[in-house]
Amino acid sequence: MMREATSSSLSLHDLATHGLIEHNASLVHKDAEPGHKFAPIRCDTKLLNQLLDEGFLTLNKVARRREELERAAPLDIMHQEVARGEWALVLDIFGREHGGKIPVDDLRVWLKQNRFPEGWKPTHEQGLLATVSEAGQIRKEMNKSRKEYENSQAQAATAGTRGSADVAR
Repeated sequence: MMREATSSSLSLHDLATHGLIEHNASLVHKDAEPGHKFAPIRCDTKLLNQLLDEGFLTLNKVARRREELERAAPLDIMHQEVARGEWALVLDIFGREHGGKIPVDDLRVWLKQNRFPEGWKPTHEQGLLATVSEAGQIRKEMNKSRKEYENSQAQAATAGTRGSADVAR
């Protein structure tokens, strides 16, 4: 039986209550099933592999994936900010000491095994301003990615129109 959150307690499972902090279009979790109160809490291996398909995870990669997912499953403004903030934390906490590049092996341990990688130690205090700033950078890169996508779609449409006109002649 699932426990309801009270003012005096909060479990990790409570955080999976769909529509509060939890949202669809996650980088590593499946969307909540329609009508279900809770979203899946296990990291989805397929989604994780799509995200971590290179040796390092960067802000640009996170922004591209966020933009792709939100294009397919739009989020309300609050959950857009939550989604960017989650990954801003991850990027700054795990990536700062690596110049913004997070080794994917570290993320696999953290996301799949729900523990910090062996030997990991915090290197700095993570504050709200740093998180908001990093989330703003993700938003900026998402907007850039969205414009690139829209331009490619417009070019494809123009090429298709020209092709149709050539066939008609």
